[in-house]
Amino acid sequence: MSTRAPRVRYRFAEFTVSPSTRLLLKGDVEIPLIPRYFDLLILLIERRSEAVSRDEIFESVWNDVIVSDGALTQAIRILRRSLGDRAKEPRFIRTVSRHGYRFVYDGVVEERGSENDDELVAAVRQWVDREVVPQAGELEQADEFPQAMFDQMCEFGLFGSTIDPAYGGLGLDAATYARIVEELARGWMSLAGILNTHKIGATMIGRFGTEEQRSRFLPRMVDGSFRAAFSLSEPDSGSDAAALRCKAVRDGDEYVVNGTKMWVTNGVRAALVMLLARTEDGRVTAFCVEKPPGETSFEGISVSRSIPKLGYKGIETVEMAYADHRVPAADVLGGDEGVGHGLRYALSALELGRINIAARAVGVGQAAFDRAMQYAQERETFGKPIFEHQAIQFKLAEMATKLQAARLLTYDAAAKFDAGERIDMEAGMAKLFASEAAFEIATDALRIHGGNGYTQEYDVERYFRDTPLMIIGEGTSEIQKMVIARQLRDRHAGG
Repeated sequence: MSTRAPRVRYRFAEFTVSPSTRLLLKGDVEIPLIPRYFDLLILLIERRSEAVSRDEIFESVWNDVIVSDGALTQAIRILRRSLGDRAKEPRFIRTVSRHGYRFVYDGVVEERGSENDDELVAAVRQWVDREVVPQAGELEQADEFPQAMFDQMCEFGLFGSTIDPAYGGLGLDAATYARIVEELARGWMSLAGILNTHKIGATMIGRFGTEEQRSRFLPRMVDGSFRAAFSLSEPDSGSDAAALRCKAVRDGDEYVVNGTKMWVTNGVRAALVMLLARTEDGRVTAFCVEKPPGETSFEGISVSRSIPKLGYKGIETVEMAYADHRVPAADVLGGDEGVGHGLRYALSALELGRINIAARAVGVGQAAFDRAMQYAQERETFGKPIFEHQAIQFKLAEMATKLQAARLLTYDAAAKFDAGERIDMEAGMAKLFASEAAFEIATDALRIHGGNGYTQEYDVERYFRDTPLMIIGEGTSEIQKMVIARQLRDRHAGG
């Protein structure tokens, strides 16, 4: 399976290449392309006017499969036929000596997000306005899992949104995913939390799992019936992730796990837990632990307690204990070669998790700003709407500016993630600024509402309680500053 992940929609005068549908659109004709041919075409387009050697193509597109030169020749032949290239004088895909190929195009190339992706974001936005916003307050106060909303998220395909289409997912890019999370959080932040741990798990498996693990887990994770939880933190190991004590001891073809994990979001309803534990050599390893969803006790795994929270209601956060639970050695993420690399796998996937948190913060910040803006124009004091008072105008101006800056930082991190860049600094910046901004915006929204903002009759008190989570979750603001500072040092070393 190719590891390439094309992220943009390429528009030409003659045709369009769409990553969301893996189709080559030529006029009104849709020509299906199998994944590897699609990846080959995108590779050539991205390197357009530059020769790409056959060896580079084999490494990038067929990186885990031994194939003959004939397979590549056949792929080029099919792509040329799809593009309308003539065999003797190909216009788009030209042979460079005997060593490779070059994609040639002299016209304008427009790179943009898929229109289908835009339609999905719009559909989620409309659903949030119609179904989520009117009901979120009541469900949140009851601390009730939003089953009907969860079902609709499954219908949208959101649980498979970032999973490769080869495994049944939508294959959306991180930029589109961030926009979806933003819309969900604008309605109710907890909905985005239902997705986040699942996406971290899917990203870990998609990036670092063996082909057998990807084929076994990812197709089951697409429709929401087989959800993932992420389990790194422990009672004495939070920000200091390397200090975890959970043990996994090899016993034949199994590992015996013992330890306690904290802050496990979706822990009860999950069917898969991405568990980080320390193996006998002292290194941290990631395990794919399966369990029956909804059960609080299973073969040495127990939900020892549910943790009450200030906000983030409607979604369970639990402590989980492992007592001699046996995990097949085949479920070590990455196989035998993955032993000892769990922390690296987790931190890599947490880049997407931090984009989720930043996008959540933008969504909640938008909701708080919208409520404050509306209230400021309706509430009157001294014979005029409070918006006409300069103090309120200045406050709203600052809120809007922080919100837009947070959004742009989040989108920038997502775009760099899609480009395949290392983004620990960019994701840290987005998460740091957006989470702090959301808290400040929610606080100012509550102040604009005055005494009404302190009551459960107005949504701003919920935003005020939800926003602290984003400051803490996926690494505190202090941790983000450390990450950013280290990256600044590394990137400017010797400069």
